[in-house]
Amino acid sequence: MSADQVWLEVAKLAVQFVGAIAIARLAVRWALSRYKDEKTWERQLTAYVDVCSALGEMRLIVGRWADEIEGAGKHYSEEFKKKSAERYSAAKRNIENAGAVARLILPPETDGVLSKLAIDLDGIDFEDPFDAYNLEYSLIDDALATLHIQGRSALGFDPSTAPKPRWWNRSARVAP
Repeated sequence: MSADQVWLEVAKLAVQFVGAIAIARLAVRWALSRYKDEKTWERQLTAYVDVCSALGEMRLIVGRWADEIEGAGKHYSEEFKKKSAERYSAAKRNIENAGAVARLILPPETDGVLSKLAIDLDGIDFEDPFDAYNLEYSLIDDALATLHIQGRSALGFDPSTAPKPRWWNRSARVAP
């Protein structure tokens, strides 16, 4: 083997080595980018779930309070009322905490919905508690519906392509 052939083989190995390093670097960069994107998506999902769960809890409790005042619901014990008030306060704190996270990782529209809800809830001032509970319920319900839509959009969920349960399509049922 001549010296020229040795240098040619060394050059080939060097080019292969440099190419392998470049490809490995690109692969690692792509993998890290994908990992960060997935982690961000997971954090956003968790934030939306936390906010929506807390709002759902608040809506349930306010609905019970309104039903009890109206007389449509059953009358709850004082202990149950106290626990409901504690659950409501905890849910409201969860929303406030999630609002801080929302400012960091969720779209600005979501922060706007939460801020507006907080202002609207603080501004409720009715003499009749039933009217106050009804307004509070509707404010929470509207915010929850808006957050569901925003969450689906921000997280890339398209409800029209989601698989439907079998009972969804009544025409798919076989007649007995």
